[in-house]
Amino acid sequence: MNIQINKYIEPVKNYWGSLTKKKKIISCSILGGIVLVSVIAGILLNRQPYVILYPGLDHSEAVEVMNELKERNVSFKEDNGTIYVPKDQENALRMDLSNEGHPKTAPNYDFFTKNIGIMTTDYEKKIIEQYQLNQRLEAVIKTIDTIKNANVTISIPDSSGYALDDNAEKPTASVTVTLDNGKTLSSSQVNGIKQLVSKSVPNMKAEDVAVIDTATGDELSGNSENGTQINITQFKLQIEKEYEKDVEKNILKVLTPVFGTNNVKVTVKSIMDVDKKVQEIITYNPSKDSSGNPTDKGVLSDSHTIKEQETSGKTAGGAAGTQSNAQTTTYPGVTVNGDVIYTKDDQTYKYLVSQVKQQIQGDAASVQDMTISVVINKDMIADSQKQQIAQLVANAAAVKPEKVAIYNGTFATSTQPTNAQASGTLPLNTIVIIGGVVLLTLFIVGLIIFLVARAKKKKEFAMGLAEQEFQEDGTPLKDRLQNEFSEEEPEKEKVVIPAIEDARAQKATKEEALTKEIQEFTSQNPEIAAQLIRSWLKGEDNDG
Repeated sequence: MNIQINKYIEPVKNYWGSLTKKKKIISCSILGGIVLVSVIAGILLNRQPYVILYPGLDHSEAVEVMNELKERNVSFKEDNGTIYVPKDQENALRMDLSNEGHPKTAPNYDFFTKNIGIMTTDYEKKIIEQYQLNQRLEAVIKTIDTIKNANVTISIPDSSGYALDDNAEKPTASVTVTLDNGKTLSSSQVNGIKQLVSKSVPNMKAEDVAVIDTATGDELSGNSENGTQINITQFKLQIEKEYEKDVEKNILKVLTPVFGTNNVKVTVKSIMDVDKKVQEIITYNPSKDSSGNPTDKGVLSDSHTIKEQETSGKTAGGAAGTQSNAQTTTYPGVTVNGDVIYTKDDQTYKYLVSQVKQQIQGDAASVQDMTISVVINKDMIADSQKQQIAQLVANAAAVKPEKVAIYNGTFATSTQPTNAQASGTLPLNTIVIIGGVVLLTLFIVGLIIFLVARAKKKKEFAMGLAEQEFQEDGTPLKDRLQNEFSEEEPEKEKVVIPAIEDARAQKATKEEALTKEIQEFTSQNPEIAAQLIRSWLKGEDNDG
């Protein structure tokens, strides 16, 4: 294992050892610059600016708000009742916490703007404050996903001069919201908007805030029984689409194993009835006797019986064994004037019949009509097979076969261009940070390239000096420089004193430059310098 590791480490050590001191410094500078740029970029990209969420909360409510933020996994800071949260989450958190009734002890907006001048009147301050409040509330309400736009109008009456005034006007507010197509607001969201606005204005109650949908002009209620503001048309379209997709899946499950995955296309069109229905059913059941058998009578509920009889005198009759010629008929309730006979019989009976009363309220949607179209990628299909397919589709969709249309044909093969996914736009701050990092990286790379090129030029200059060390007369560079300096001295003596001083300064500068170049060449190329010294020594021996 160590041998394999050393196999990769040794070349790195050898390469690092072969580098000069200057190259090592440049390499370390490059690595350090890359690390520094990475650290700076990470700090700038991950830095979260904090803003005030709620100022001046009491201790109990501050604890409640912090617990809510912990449950939402939101980082926050707290300082004497003032809650700080990340800036990009401020508006969304205000909207969510307003549903919980926060803030309770402090308003969630500033009473004074920072742009009010010394000459601003009290009335102007009030108008600016109210305008700022409207804008702030609109920004918070727009953070709800289903809301495209929102406008807040707050009406705050002039304060009365009396502390107790029963006839004082109350502040009111209206919030007009424009919803996305096909979207609705839940009752909890409407209630949250009302709580948000009411908590932002002193002495305002939630019932004094009206939330209005701009599409319908209707006021949205926060106390809906089913928890959702229902638009019948949108609900009808939504339920139809969902039902059609479900039916299409069932049909494809039946036909795909037979014809293949991409060889069947299904389209379903349904008409739903979403009207609420209330149905009342009354069923009369016959009564039963003690044996459990049904009777033709119900249960006796009330009876009224009157029986009167008055008889006096004799009744008509005849001798025994003979037929009487008298035709006397007696009727109940008939008075006979002959000998008084009075009879009255009055009976009233009230029976109750068992009944079952049912009230059925239907809130679910029902299918009024549905048609199905099926296209199969096949040249020839027999009529009998089409009928079988229609029967299968009808059974899968729970409709009659007459509602199913089957068509067969060869699908067209067309290449569809692949739409490139639109990349999300980055925030302006992120773009600025990335641009700064790129510019800093380019600057460091350019500086390194400049230093390397400069060192290369110096090395080439030193190599040129080494190649020109011997001239045609064989005079060494050191002796030639001395001869040049010695030849210049007699000429300089003829010049005036200031010129001589300037020449001496130039001479000293030139000597220093040449000496410095020779030293740099010797330090950077010790082998070439040693070869030059050996050449000089060999030349002196030959001269001797």
